[in-house]
Amino acid sequence: MAKETKETQDACDRVMEALDRCAQHPAEPTALQMALLLDMTPDAFFRHTLRQIRSNQLEPALMQLPFDYVLMLLARLESCAKCGADTELISRATLVVVRLHHSRLSTTDSALPILRSLRISTKRALQERCDQAGYNLAALRSIRRRLHDDSLTIP
Repeated sequence: MAKETKETQDACDRVMEALDRCAQHPAEPTALQMALLLDMTPDAFFRHTLRQIRSNQLEPALMQLPFDYVLMLLARLESCAKCGADTELISRATLVVVRLHHSRLSTTDSALPILRSLRISTKRALQERCDQAGYNLAALRSIRRRLHDDSLTIP
């Protein structure tokens, strides 16, 4: 159990470090700033950091974040959600944080506009992913029908 706690603390530290690095750099960083962010934009760097955290460590790591980092996290998640990349990961992190800190977030005036924007952008991004999955499923069914029809007509 101590190993899991150490891994969870390391994951929490990586999230806080990524938030701090992203906060220090503008949306369009210079070449030197990009080198500090592994040649990525701040949002891409943050998503990269979240992807590096093992799935079973993400929720415990987010649970350990201090509340001021939770507000920074929500603002970064909002920014990431607007670009539409890593929708599932961003939505999962958002749900975990909102579920854990609901009472404090609902009474914090600065969090309410971020939460409203997050709701709109994640809903839009998730709907796009559902539409894409539906389109792909329809294409696969069409291919399956064609293959089935071709197998019936070939002697």
